[in-house]
Amino acid sequence: MTLRIFAALALAAGMSLSLAAPAAAVPVKVTYSFFYQPPVEDLEYPPDSTLAGTLQFFSQSQFGTNACGGAITIGATPIFTSSGGSFYPPDPCFGDPAAELLFSFTGQVSSPTSSTTPQIYAFPTGTVSPSDPPIDPIDLGSIGNGNFGGQGPLYGFASPSKPTGNWTIDVTQLVPEPPTLPLLAVGIGLVPLRRRGTPV
Repeated sequence: MTLRIFAALALAAGMSLSLAAPAAAVPVKVTYSFFYQPPVEDLEYPPDSTLAGTLQFFSQSQFGTNACGGAITIGATPIFTSSGGSFYPPDPCFGDPAAELLFSFTGQVSSPTSSTTPQIYAFPTGTVSPSDPPIDPIDLGSIGNGNFGGQGPLYGFASPSKPTGNWTIDVTQLVPEPPTLPLLAVGIGLVPLRRRGTPV
């Protein structure tokens, strides 16, 4: 009887410790895609042009906005072709349930047959004909609300701004391992019972 009580107490202690621990960063996978589509018959964006640029993530909490991992180079993205990829970020800020994940994209068009090199930027969903490049990064959401992400337009600035494609980013939670602390507590509590031959 005493051993059964010990096992129950060990299980309760393990569960309480697990529940009392602060929410840790969730392991996630980030998938991104950039689709470059130059404006038709626009000399600033020739049909043979490509887009290359830099994708940067940030983490925003009550402490402000900080860089979240190193910059990722995107490109070159040919016409009507999506350039993208995925990665498993080691930085805990990507999967911090208490923080928002933001990003920015700055690109540049280049062409072997033209010297024009207009800049291209990512904008939030619903943006139409922006007058200036973006000032703030785009808020994607938080893993605290489940899988998240977004999509939106790319605008080139060769005066005036013109739509030049779109972006998509998805952040998905990886399947977590079962909590080890409660299982360990159960195992420790049941070992003496097995040794004595007591039915469980």
